[in-house]
Amino acid sequence: MGTAYTMTRRIVLPESVALAMIGELVPTDDWVMLGKHSSGRRHTVKGIPGKRLDVIVEELSRPNQDGWVLEIGTKEGRFDGAVRVRLCIRRHNPGIQHMDLVPVSWETDGPAVRLVVDGETIFQDIRIQTTLEAYNLQRIVMWHWRRYYQMLPEDRVRQIAATFELEHRGRSDWGLAEANRAASRILYRLARAAGWRKLTLREQGVCGVTGQWHREEDLDRVRPGHRSGCGEETLVEASGARVGYEPDVVVHRKRQRGAE
Repeated sequence: MGTAYTMTRRIVLPESVALAMIGELVPTDDWVMLGKHSSGRRHTVKGIPGKRLDVIVEELSRPNQDGWVLEIGTKEGRFDGAVRVRLCIRRHNPGIQHMDLVPVSWETDGPAVRLVVDGETIFQDIRIQTTLEAYNLQRIVMWHWRRYYQMLPEDRVRQIAATFELEHRGRSDWGLAEANRAASRILYRLARAAGWRKLTLREQGVCGVTGQWHREEDLDRVRPGHRSGCGEETLVEASGARVGYEPDVVVHRKRQRGAE
């Protein structure tokens, strides 16, 4: 996982608890590398905003017959620096060591969600209303626009909000948390298509700018180095200019090496 993730504990996870937790999860489009040869998909818990808790579930190529491991830690947000609890549910394998064998329970009492490990509450929260009966999906989209995406034209966003309402009205598998994530995702994609770039805190520091959203052409003027991310030395070496090669000769030789 990224450097902003800090694992604080690793425990043996009983299969019954693992399956109960997995049954409460909603998958996202985000994937995380867990090791050299393993990855996991990021999930949220039904009714709980992802900014409070997320859960990584290791992608398995075969049914898990080896038992489960739960890694507990904290994750710092790339964009706002906020710290949330991150859990990682993994298949047990010989390479995973230093696990605690302690009591663990996943409690879902009505709207409350709680993870207790060895008598200590690791996480607890109250679910946001799990049905959308009292909510207008167009208003959800417009709320996200007013708060985060006002650089987008209002008339275009209203068209998208109306379509969003028609496509997803009455969805029984959505709660408010899922509707919020979907609304934010569609506006994010619209912003990217319109030439906007959302910068992490680290990227803001590198470019010497503040704020998350910036036009790509503005970043090209302030971003150090080449747009590819390569430094000047790398670009000079790749061009072959330093050793007197023409660029097409360099490309030809690279292809030759790749074929060997």
